[in-house]
Amino acid sequence: MDVQCAHEHFDAFLNVASEVGFDPSVFGEKPYLKVAIDDMKPIPAFRLMEAAEFIDQYINTKRILVFCDGGVGRSPSVVIAYLCSKGMRFGQAVEFMAMRKPYMSILPDLIESIKKAFTRPPAPLLRLDTFALPSKPTESVVV
Repeated sequence: MDVQCAHEHFDAFLNVASEVGFDPSVFGEKPYLKVAIDDMKPIPAFRLMEAAEFIDQYINTKRILVFCDGGVGRSPSVVIAYLCSKGMRFGQAVEFMAMRKPYMSILPDLIESIKKAFTRPPAPLLRLDTFALPSKPTESVVV
C-alpha cells in the first residue's frame, strides 16, 4: 500500500526509513514522525524508544501506519520491538507479526536492541556494610 494512498485509512504515520522522507504537510493535521533507521543494520536503542513513545501516544485513539521503504525489515522490526516493550515475548511477537506480514525479515541483533531499549537495569544491591539501623531500638508495647 502506497503511503500517500493509505492516508485515508490511517490516523497517524510513523516513518522508520532513514532514506524515505515526506513533507509532513502531506499528512495534514494527522500526526507524523520520522525515526531514521538504516536498513539491514542493528537499530539503536534510542530509535526504538522514540518509535515506541510515538506509538504509545496514539495507539488508543488512532490507527497508526508504521512504514519503511519496502515494508520487509524495519517496520516489522519496530512493531515487534514495540510488542516486546509491552510484555510480549520475542518469539510471540515475531509470530504475531509474521501472521500479519508473511514476507518480513527482522533486522540484525533485534533482540539486543530491544533489551537495550526496554530492559531496566537491576536495582543496586543493598550493601549491608553501608546499611544503618535506627540508633535506638523501638520499644515494644505490651498490652
